[in-house]
Amino acid sequence: MDRTPEQEAEEKIESELEEQGWERIDSDSNRTGYSKHIQLPDGREADYILYHSGKPVAIVEAKKSTINPENKRDQARAYAKNLDESNTYHNTYSVPFTYTTNGEKTVFEDLRKNAPQFREIYKFHTPQDLESLIDTQYLEVMEELEHTKSEDIDKGLWNNQSEGFDRGVELVTEGKNKILYTMATGSGKTRLAIALSYAFLETGLADRILFAVDTDQLRTETRKGYKNYEPVGSEPFSKNYLAGNLDEDEEHKQNVVVTTTQKLSRRLHEGEHNFSVGEFDVLIADEAHRGVFNKDGHGIALDYFDALEIGLTATPHEKTLERYNHNEAYSYDYNDALNHHHVVPFKSYSVDTQIMTEKGFRHNGEWYSPKQIGEDIIIRDSQEKVAEKLLENTKVKDELTLFFAQNTTHARVIVDDLREIYGDLFDNPYEEIKRVTGDDFQPHVTLSEFKQPYRPPHIIVTVDMVTTGVDIRPLNNIVLMRPVKSKVLFNQMMGRGTRTHETKDHFKIFDCVKAFAFHDGIPPFATKDVEYNITESGETPITEPEDEPEIVDEPDVDEVIRNCRVYPSKNNEWVERDEFAREIQSVIRNNDEVISKGVENCTSIKEADTEIESILIDEWKHYQKETILDAFDDLDTLYLLCVRTVEGYEELRSKARCAKEKTISEHNLTGEQIKLVQDVSDRAVTERGGISQNNFYQPPLSYEWGVDAAERLIENLDDVLNTFNRNFLYIETE
Repeated sequence: MDRTPEQEAEEKIESELEEQGWERIDSDSNRTGYSKHIQLPDGREADYILYHSGKPVAIVEAKKSTINPENKRDQARAYAKNLDESNTYHNTYSVPFTYTTNGEKTVFEDLRKNAPQFREIYKFHTPQDLESLIDTQYLEVMEELEHTKSEDIDKGLWNNQSEGFDRGVELVTEGKNKILYTMATGSGKTRLAIALSYAFLETGLADRILFAVDTDQLRTETRKGYKNYEPVGSEPFSKNYLAGNLDEDEEHKQNVVVTTTQKLSRRLHEGEHNFSVGEFDVLIADEAHRGVFNKDGHGIALDYFDALEIGLTATPHEKTLERYNHNEAYSYDYNDALNHHHVVPFKSYSVDTQIMTEKGFRHNGEWYSPKQIGEDIIIRDSQEKVAEKLLENTKVKDELTLFFAQNTTHARVIVDDLREIYGDLFDNPYEEIKRVTGDDFQPHVTLSEFKQPYRPPHIIVTVDMVTTGVDIRPLNNIVLMRPVKSKVLFNQMMGRGTRTHETKDHFKIFDCVKAFAFHDGIPPFATKDVEYNITESGETPITEPEDEPEIVDEPDVDEVIRNCRVYPSKNNEWVERDEFAREIQSVIRNNDEVISKGVENCTSIKEADTEIESILIDEWKHYQKETILDAFDDLDTLYLLCVRTVEGYEELRSKARCAKEKTISEHNLTGEQIKLVQDVSDRAVTERGGISQNNFYQPPLSYEWGVDAAERLIENLDDVLNTFNRNFLYIETE
């Protein structure tokens, strides 16, 4: 006989209850277990009641699989009110907990005052889990936590960490069970998380905390961070609490367990554990943007436990925010951290070659596009040319440089080429230049050595092993030898260089694949509007090609066509310094009246800088103070830049206007010819100099005209330009 949907749901529910330690018992028993179809005083019937040592502790409301249990929580609460007249909990309910389930999805609710909000759980709690929850007196715990401020725990926190701490505590005391911290790499997420952990342990909100990280190295560093945590004004963490890894936890229960999501998810999937869903009170997920959302994959590491979940990430995307119910406790981006000197600025360089960025390469009758270079075919000459050009902008021997390659074969060939090109720089290039991939021997040892700037190696080449979860504070240079189409991944790769260190005041990004041009704006890029997919999340590592890339070892087949510092223009192009500086000057001149009025009542250059900065942000979406001032070597404030830019500007405009009118009159120009001379006049003011045909090869005259179009419009173009220049440069305004 076929079973009804209700019967199928009940079978699943009872099977899971018994698996979690709830045996079926009579309702009048003094034992621990569950009873089925219990008549309530008002005549209604509860599907299941859970008893602990004979005392009812939870209502279980069963629904068929087609019904969403979230929409039926009211019914379970109603039964919890009418079980008896004790009204022990919240002056309303006679049991503290309810479950609403269809056998596939289970929603749990703690009915006590100040308890966290209802949530979906992976499976039923064990009797021991519910006993532990009952022992947590949320009314007292939340009241104490509410009065716990950051300075009560750690007076040594940075201001941003302190603000994040207080806001996180506020959300927790409001009953939020998932909160997210969006903070730039290097801005102190881990220290903040450790301080919160300390507060949760001290107030009794938590006895056990799970900290899930992304890499083995980060696991080691985080565990050490807990053990060495000595909050300013409080006792050292290690005096009262234990922190260890999964293996140490099996030997002796730790207050904080630090593990990788990969290791934990494997144990959970394979049943190699004795964890209940209530094992941990708090779960901290580092790199929360990554692939934690697929329950069939690493997502089980977070979804399995019923705990307050705190997410940490520098690159949230849409799915991240959804997971944490948009409860963003604190947002602190790269520019915020830069302004507070918690991270260092970057300088961007473009290294373009004919093959890697422009034309691609023809080999054995087959054409390879630039995006296939390194993936399907490896041109050794291209890599050698890039390596040679790096010598012009870096101190290769003394700095730490990280290369990102397409795949492990590409990484191996890059290492070979670098050892050959830089062979004379290093006493032992084989020790100084290494590959770090999953195929290499003890890659984590190599990474640990790489973090020490005064010993080898000084150069490592990787694929995706160092994109996230690795702290390399002294890193000076990042070289992109593979396309990066993911904003999330680009930001993570860039984050390897943002941390402060005594050996640097900035870091450099060398773009050899036009990665800058692919994205709009200045990195790190906004990621919250990025739709979730496996690539964007970083969940799946780069796949190795089925066939080994062909290696072309022919000399002088490639040519470097650009090797320079680049800046982001208003047209979303990356341009060289002179053009960028002219663009900034143009923006300032176009807003000279607004700027003058804005700084009129400022009492210091610092105050004027702040005012000008707000004006430029409104006018230019790519505004970044460090980038702008870097283009003007002799300046260190926006105020001085503005003074120099607008000084004598009205006089120049007047001279250009007179020169234009005399040129039009002398050459009898009409219509579009007059418009061209007007554009020449405007450009002359910006250039503060004469105009030649060369200017028509460069923006903005190249956009509107170009030299060919200009010569077709005015046959004697050189004569017209000479007339304009003579009147503009050498004849005083009447």
